[in-house]
Amino acid sequence: MPIEKQSYRYSDAAIVLGVSRRTIRRWVDLGLLPVIRVTQRTIFVCRKAVEAMMSTPLPFDETDRKVLFAHKRS
Repeated sequence: MPIEKQSYRYSDAAIVLGVSRRTIRRWVDLGLLPVIRVTQRTIFVCRKAVEAMMSTPLPFDETDRKVLFAHKRS
């Protein structure tokens, strides 16, 4: 199966999940999203992991709540 059918570019994964490309990079760095590295500069996000993340709520802690509250106040 071609790599394009089993993976997303960072920008496409961001659109599918409704987040920014920077968030996708953070999740990859944290190990939440596995990647397929084709070359040193060509990296794709695994499609199955993105689709699994769509159906699984992300953890939400007290720090997130404070950030959201501060953002709403400004």
